[in-house]
Amino acid sequence: AEEKGQILKIRRSMVSKKKLTIGATLKVEDIEFKRPGTGISPADYSKYIGKTIIRVIEKGSIVDRRDLD
Repeated sequence: AEEKGQILKIRRSMVSKKKLTIGATLKVEDIEFKRPGTGISPADYSKYIGKTIIRVIEKGSIVDRRDLD
């Protein structure tokens, strides 16, 4: 039970390396993976590459599925 509570702290999420603006296309060079694991998993990131950004994503912010179309 204790380990389950730590999962989100241990996993990583997709994070923006720079400010990403509306209308831009998400590219591999725009992202990196950092803790905590509350966002898009590294295992799923390829599903989102090439998607259009529909909300501004600040540098260092977790990329959320709702930020992409």
